Amino acid sequence: MENIIKKYSDVQKLYNIPLHKRIKNINNCSLEQKKHFVNEANNYNKGNYEEFLKGKKIAIIGPSPSIRNEENGDFIEENYDIIVRINKQWKHDSKLDSFIGKRTDILYNCLDYSEDCGGMLNIDHIKQQNTQYIVDPLKFVYHNKKDRDTLFRGKKRLDFYTIFHLNNMGVIPFHIVKKEYYEEWDEKTQTRINTGMLAILHILQHDIKELYIKGFSFFKDGYLSDYRSKIGNIDTNDKNSGNVVYQFMQYHGNHDQKKQWLYFKELLQDENIRKKIKMDPVLEKIMSSDEFD
Repeated sequence: MENIIKKYSDVQKLYNIPLHKRIKNINNCSLEQKKHFVNEANNYNKGNYEEFLKGKKIAIIGPSPSIRNEENGDFIEENYDIIVRINKQWKHDSKLDSFIGKRTDILYNCLDYSEDCGGMLNIDHIKQQNTQYIVDPLKFVYHNKKDRDTLFRGKKRLDFYTIFHLNNMGVIPFHIVKKEYYEEWDEKTQTRINTGMLAILHILQHDIKELYIKGFSFFKDGYLSDYRSKIGNIDTNDKNSGNVVYQFMQYHGNHDQKKQWLYFKELLQDENIRKKIKMDPVLEKIMSSDEFD
């Protein structure tokens, strides 16, 4: 990976300064240098993600406070080959282990390093946890002025990737969701799907044995305070974050939960998909409802 960095002088200047300063100085790096650097870095230490998932029993854990409803962390550890976590869940309070297990085999992260999104990754910690893959569930597109989603119209996605690769240095194998998958989901929902739901949709594209889903509620009960204690500029806890996060999403207009619920509900009508999925009682109740209230 260092050889790739050395090929691009502007990127090398970022590499030679502390990570927090790289973010501040990223605009001094030319667009062309970042573009060529990221394209090469994306293909460094890719691994074989499809083979890694094939035939596996997978548990995906979300950040909903409802995880505490069932103390089955040991069961998850012992009965699932792969444990998947979302965004900032690469690190969690050990007090939650009895509810969600300890391992993080795969991390789906949107690569937006802001604390309201994916957060800055501690690669050393993630490596120590023996995490096998970091996966970006969004398509890698930037400067596409015609894209429905404003996220892909500017250069932010390219900047996110530049910072990520300078942080990861190819240590953890990196996988990107196929552009065709993402655009199909985006077209059908007409909203930016949250990282967790994208991870579920993406895992279901693979030849897996089972997918157990815990801690997803379409944010009806918000976030665990351990995961996110501030939304925007508002301090939150397990009790008030549901209302706060819905107000936050409505203000920014990016993530429509009802549209995502409707799409997932449609997918569950497919018998081949439904028989592979097990949901915790909270999500089961939400998905069996006729209304998203």
